[in-house]
Amino acid sequence: MSTIGHNPGVTSRQLCATLNLLPPNLVGLIQSLESRGLIERKPHPHDGRAVGLHATPKGRALMVQAEQTATELEIEKTAKLTPAQRKTLLALLQKMYL
Repeated sequence: MSTIGHNPGVTSRQLCATLNLLPPNLVGLIQSLESRGLIERKPHPHDGRAVGLHATPKGRALMVQAEQTATELEIEKTAKLTPAQRKTLLALLQKMYL
């Protein structure tokens, strides 16, 4: 949801590449987000064969709430770390997950 929200019009192919997912594994996720009214599909402006994915107002609101919760948890869970330790932790996590 975050990738779609921060990259309006992203295609399923681009999403698969970004998230390192196989297309069949993404289909159900896209259908679920769409059925919940969190995303919508719109024709891609430059590729007539592609469809862009866009967050709906409901999806954007959920994303803002989720990102706020994640930030609060990050602050809470790293409160006992020094700024240098927190910086090291974030660098190591980014190395693992990005």
